[in-house]
Amino acid sequence: MKSDFLRCAALATTATVLLQFTGAMRATDDVTTVDKSGAAAASGRAPSLDELFATLDKNHDGKISREEATGPYAQRFSQWDANGDGFATRLEIHDYRMRFGIDDNGLLIGGSAPGVQRRVGASATILKEPADWRLETMSVPPGFAPDVKLNGSEEIRFAPGMFDNTSDTYFTCELAILTDGAPDLSTAEIRDFLEKYYRGLSTSQAQRTGLKVDPAQMKATVSPSPTADAKNRFDAQVDFFDSFSDGRKITLNVEVQVLPLPARKQTCVILLVSPGAKDSAVWRTLIEIGRKTALSLSAPNADAEAIRSLETPPATPSNSEVKWHPGHYAFVQFAALDERHFYKEFRGVQKTYSWRELEPEMDRYDFSAIRADIAFLAKHDQRLVIQVQTKTFGSGQNYCPAYLSGADYDGGVYRTRWGSFNPIIWNEQVNKRLNALYTRLGKELDREPFLEAMVIPESATTFENADREKFHYTGEGYVRAVESGMKAIKDAFPNTIVIQYVNMPPEAIQPLAEFSKMHGIGFGGPDIYPTDPVLTNPQRGVYRLYAELSGIVPLGAAVQQNDYTQKTAFRGGGGETPVKEIYEFGRDKLRLNYVFWGTRAGYFEKVRDMITDPSFPKDPAGGLNAARPKSLPANGSR
Repeated sequence: MKSDFLRCAALATTATVLLQFTGAMRATDDVTTVDKSGAAAASGRAPSLDELFATLDKNHDGKISREEATGPYAQRFSQWDANGDGFATRLEIHDYRMRFGIDDNGLLIGGSAPGVQRRVGASATILKEPADWRLETMSVPPGFAPDVKLNGSEEIRFAPGMFDNTSDTYFTCELAILTDGAPDLSTAEIRDFLEKYYRGLSTSQAQRTGLKVDPAQMKATVSPSPTADAKNRFDAQVDFFDSFSDGRKITLNVEVQVLPLPARKQTCVILLVSPGAKDSAVWRTLIEIGRKTALSLSAPNADAEAIRSLETPPATPSNSEVKWHPGHYAFVQFAALDERHFYKEFRGVQKTYSWRELEPEMDRYDFSAIRADIAFLAKHDQRLVIQVQTKTFGSGQNYCPAYLSGADYDGGVYRTRWGSFNPIIWNEQVNKRLNALYTRLGKELDREPFLEAMVIPESATTFENADREKFHYTGEGYVRAVESGMKAIKDAFPNTIVIQYVNMPPEAIQPLAEFSKMHGIGFGGPDIYPTDPVLTNPQRGVYRLYAELSGIVPLGAAVQQNDYTQKTAFRGGGGETPVKEIYEFGRDKLRLNYVFWGTRAGYFEKVRDMITDPSFPKDPAGGLNAARPKSLPANGSR
């Protein structure tokens, strides 16, 4: 049902966008912008591709450069330029516009289906909020599904990211149907409504776009909500072909609440719809929206018992609970997660996401890749560990957003001894921007039950010592900057493990360990080298601090690709280290709670063989220290 509701919302949204065009398409709604004097403005539509290129393609080379995308187009150029080569082609702009239901002639694909009377700009009688979610109303049954058995009117609120399939709120909406009388809305009737409604919606749109869809595959499953006090509540899923974009088959999750309104001799059916995972932040928002809608109908019209079931939202982790699933995780770096790259022997996956990827433009965040990975792992009851990657060691690589190159950030990055570029985090403005990313990540992801931990990359600086003065570096300033990031991400993720990797510089090791202990922040490192003379040095090496912190803060370390093939971190060479020796050193000497095993071919297979061996510990932590550290709340209380 949720799936159906979303699709309906999508169709209504595109119609709304088209009808709201006046002299120019609003920058918040459209996929392009057109001058008021243009032909598109006169006809109340978006500009065609030909009109767009006639306006912007000044050198007539068949593509639009960043410099040519001036005025209101400048802010949209990065979304057009899908491959990031600095030019937007007709195909790239076509693909972008199709996500919003606009064809090459600037017209809404399909327009309104026959028989659908949509009213844009009408005031809401039921769906009063969110005010920033676009409202639309229409009659029921709709023209694309004339055989549905309900009769009445429909209100829809569309989330801002409805047509953006990279958005967290893609195809997310709330729907309210007001029907006369007290119709029998059992499981069978709701399933019948959903299947007819969404089959009609998909096939009607497919006739306009020329896409092939299979109506027989569009089925709904409906069951009573398992919540004990949930009278007239149902959970549903609808398989649906997205004929508004590329015809892909998706599954929408739906929650249904049937509310009798005896004083009005009517019934209201509230549907919450999103393809997002039911334990995601999107669904927590939807549930709260639905709860407020139901409560607004509660007196004197609605059935009190039905309303009461919505007064308390489904349980979420308490504000003091910290997720704790220690053990072995596969460290995949930037690799894709899918059924071909699934590691069932492990508790989950550690994956890196670059700062540039998560914040492609200042204050424009994109966490869609993270959400997709969490959803994939959740299906397999596995957890994600996120490493926000700001540092890189490949020549020419830069994981920082481009805007940091401005004068306000003193260039933003320094050149490493390997020719890569890493952030000058001791610059106050750079530090604030990185902490702003941590804050936004925490706001959106902290309560995700399948997000296990956040990892901050290694503390080592990687510039030549001769460049310290050039980059205004001081040891004390650097330590304060690292501590600022640790505190920011800890504050942003009160329900999630946070681990700072510490390895260098020598003067930073002890202060960062003390800061971790003081603030209950996890401690660890990017490598496990059992015989490295620097790391294992009993007076100055970082490994000596693990025993002091064990049982107080979470401890975790990675086994990176080179850890398998060399004995030392900073000079290389020395031969291979057996995976069992790495494991035993991490377990016994470092007393680790988490180990993140690199997936290097030829060696990761040995790790999997070790873990699956009958003699290997079979407890969930795989022999690692599973005791909850003192800095974490016991039994869900801080």
